[in-house]
Amino acid sequence: MKKLLLLFLLIPVIGLSQNEPYQAYYDNGQLKVSGQYIDGNQEGIWKYYHENGQLSEEGNYKNDKSEGKWIGYWDNGNTRNILNYKDGKYNGDLSRFDRYGNDLYKTRFRNGTGYQKWFYDENGQLSSEGPYKNQNQDGLWKFYFENGQLKSQGDYKEDKKEGIWKYYHENGSILEEGSFENGAITGLWKGYWENGEKEYIINYKNGEYHGNLRRFDRYGNELYNTQFTNGNGLMKWFHDNGQLSSQGYYKDGEKDGAWTYYYENGKMEWETTYQDGMRNGQYRSFYESGKLKSSGYITDDKQDGLWKWYKEDGKLSSTGNFDDGVKDGLWKWYNEDGTLSSTGNYKNAERNGLSKSYHKNGQRNWEANFSEGQLISETCWDREGVEVFCE
Repeated sequence: MKKLLLLFLLIPVIGLSQNEPYQAYYDNGQLKVSGQYIDGNQEGIWKYYHENGQLSEEGNYKNDKSEGKWIGYWDNGNTRNILNYKDGKYNGDLSRFDRYGNDLYKTRFRNGTGYQKWFYDENGQLSSEGPYKNQNQDGLWKFYFENGQLKSQGDYKEDKKEGIWKYYHENGSILEEGSFENGAITGLWKGYWENGEKEYIINYKNGEYHGNLRRFDRYGNELYNTQFTNGNGLMKWFHDNGQLSSQGYYKDGEKDGAWTYYYENGKMEWETTYQDGMRNGQYRSFYESGKLKSSGYITDDKQDGLWKWYKEDGKLSSTGNFDDGVKDGLWKWYNEDGTLSSTGNYKNAERNGLSKSYHKNGQRNWEANFSEGQLISETCWDREGVEVFCE
């Protein structure tokens, strides 16, 4: 009897669905999207908006998948596209229009299968075209520059690049060509300068450098010749003028260890250390004159701890702390003569606490208190130290 009673108590709980209205906003307070979730899935009518308040897109979801007619709009209110879906796949009529209301493309899909075309926003030029099969790119696709010139072409198989692909310069000459296998770059790849001369010959295996790697200047002279093994080796890149632009090691297909980058005049531009493809360790940048420009530390590709910036004459320009890539803690800025110009405290990239600025004679100019980026109070002084109204 107790087990039976427990079962009856559970039945209505299991049958309930959780309906959660959802809205998100732009930084300017304008509504960005509105809709609802049921049991964690997008359901019913959803609307998306441009930052100017114009409707961007509207349509229906069923079990987290697009269903039925969806209409997209330009930021001037004109219709951008009319799409029909069934179970999350294109199904039925598909129409695209430029921002002035002119027809660009009309076709018909069946269960995610059909021929698709995309267009550039500004001039309405064709940007890409190719077949879909079961809602995946499948077959020969072509991509174009805004001037209509072919940019690249190659085959997809179930949304992954497959076989020979070719890429072109905007002047129509070949940029590079090589193969993909199941979406991974593989085999011999050749790159070319706009004048038709070879720029590089690179061998790949399973998406990583493997085998001979050679680089050439735009006149056909060899700049670098090395060997990689399963993504391991010393890499060098060069500027168009033949000067070394960067060098460092790859380990298992990722940048690893010390890397150095150079200006076209051969002077060092910046240096840092990589670990598993991410910058980790000390970072230093330099002016073309060779003078120190900035220094600090990076953790997992994000600025971390105390950073310093310098003017070309060696005087400090500013100092500040980062936490996980955002301003956090005390920041200071300096005048050309090295005297203190202003200070500010930050938390999560927003001013928080006391901020100050100074006249060039050293007198206080402004003091203010902030809370999470919002000004709470402020006081101002003239060059003689007399309190004045803050403009």
